Amino acid sequence: MKEKLVQLRLVRYFNKEVVSYLKLCADFERRIAKDRAVFQEQLDLKRKELEKMVGGSLAELGIELPVLVELPATPAVAPADILGKTNAAPKSQKTVKKSRHGSTRGDFLNLVLSAVPPEGIKPAELKETLLSQGAPRHFFKGNWYSRLHQLVRQGRLRLLKNGTYKPATKL
Repeated sequence: MKEKLVQLRLVRYFNKEVVSYLKLCADFERRIAKDRAVFQEQLDLKRKELEKMVGGSLAELGIELPVLVELPATPAVAPADILGKTNAAPKSQKTVKKSRHGSTRGDFLNLVLSAVPPEGIKPAELKETLLSQGAPRHFFKGNWYSRLHQLVRQGRLRLLKNGTYKPATKL
């Protein structure tokens, strides 16, 4: 009984490995313009794993896995150059992740820091001040207090015991 269970588990595991091999083939076909050698190496490794599990050749057992068709050699030109694009973007430019509203995380932080007076301000008053200065409403969606407290943790704001926020004083 135990031997059958072990065999079933091995068959299930083997089937999962075959499925992952087939997924790699499909992935290769979808991304044919990508580096062909990397995919071929992955497929060869997976095939060797499967053959190790079986203890011999897959063809001897009647298992036929699809073989990749070797495409004609491509010119030594990058795929982006073929499409007319260049990969010569300056590395000094850093992309800033924007929210779906088009603003960045730094926009909120800088706006808050500029709106906090030296004598301190309560969160409700801060919200009114920011809205009157033209802050978009989506800045206050969700738990915007946690973003305020993020500034406290970063040392940019101080949270006093009476619940007011003050700018951090640099020594």
